[in-house]
This record gives sequence, structure tokens and C-alpha cells, in this order.
Amino acid sequence: MSEEKEKMIDKIGNSVVEFIGKILGEGAQEKVSDARGKAKNIGSDGLKKVLEFTDTIIAELDLKESEQVKKARDSVEDFLKEQGLIE
Repeated sequence: MSEEKEKMIDKIGNSVVEFIGKILGEGAQEKVSDARGKAKNIGSDGLKKVLEFTDTIIAELDLKESEQVKKARDSVEDFLKEQGLIE
């Protein structure tokens, strides 16, 4: 993801956290802020786990040789890499 997009998403996220704090109080604001930080940290790892799980399902369903399945899986992985969501 580009640095500009990341900054914009961070600004929006910060605004949402502040808004929640004003509406629901500081305790809720802290919980949302904490959850937001955790989501950022597990985002890439979580996506990698989903791809690993997908590979397991593909193998168990004996779809490893299907060109259509290979292309679809590779397209998803390439897209995630292009967006900077996984390495």
C-alpha cells in the first residue's frame, strides 16, 4: 500500500477512534484504539495464514493439478503482494 494511502487510512482511523471516545467515553476509545493496533499487526500474518489454509484445502480436495485453481490462487496472492498486504 502506498504511503499516501496509509496516511489517509490512519487519519480516518484516528478520527473514528476520537469520535467513539467523544460519544462513548475514554474507555471505549482505548478499546477501539487497542483493537485497531492489533488488527494492523495481524493483518499480514492473518492473510498469510488464510493462504496457507487455502493451500491445505486445495491439496485435500486434490485440486493441485487444476490450472484454473492454480491461476486463481496465484492471482489472489499477487494482488495481496501488489497492495503491500503481504510480502
